[in-house]
Amino acid sequence: MAVTESGIRYRFERYRCAVGQETIPGSGNYNWHVLAKSDIPHAKRRVFELINEDEF
Repeated sequence: MAVTESGIRYRFERYRCAVGQETIPGSGNYNWHVLAKSDIPHAKRRVFELINEDEF
């Protein structure tokens, strides 16, 4: 799990083949983004894409 400066947490679940982005910091509710492959490199790339989308 990764936490950005804004407090939003990201979560990778291999069995779902998805990365979750917390909807409200500290809420524990996630929006899930399906990955092409269920592995760590794809999950990291997707989390960085989501963080960059939030920054711009």
